[in-house]
Amino acid sequence: MSDSCKIWCETTMETRIDRLISEYGKKEYRDEMAAALVRIKKKLGGEKYSEIAGYLESWDLRPFMKGLLDNYYDKVYYKTRDWKEDRILSLESYEEALRELDQFLLPG
Repeated sequence: MSDSCKIWCETTMETRIDRLISEYGKKEYRDEMAAALVRIKKKLGGEKYSEIAGYLESWDLRPFMKGLLDNYYDKVYYKTRDWKEDRILSLESYEEALRELDQFLLPG
């Protein structure tokens, strides 16, 4: 892996939240989401956990997803990223990202 090409994908917080809500914002997932939130309660801390759990309870998904990204997922992913990317790729548009990636990997 250390010799492989490394691509860092990024997009705006709003796009990330929209995509998470589109994928996971289903009422039938609510109990599973609550159980998963309990599993990371210690890492969030009591006050943040209560805040984020309150958003889930009231089904206010924008601040729920933002809270998870800001207070858990981004901290975990950025903390463990000990490599330098060969290319940064915007995922605002999947089609444009595919074109850019093809140009990077298959120049000419």
